[in-house]
Amino acid sequence: MTTAIEVYMGRMAELSHLRKDAIEQAHDTGMSYTEIAAALGITKGRVTQIRSQPPPSS
Repeated sequence: MTTAIEVYMGRMAELSHLRKDAIEQAHDTGMSYTEIAAALGITKGRVTQIRSQPPPSS
């Protein structure tokens, strides 16, 4: 039986991966990381952190 925590952790890993991919796709289509940060309402430093984070353990 899967616990709620295991489900949550799996979804958190999936969302982290999607967020990182979305940032890279936006950059590949010509947006700068500064523009991406502004569109998301976060700092450019946070975008850099997201890009450099290893995927969470599942």
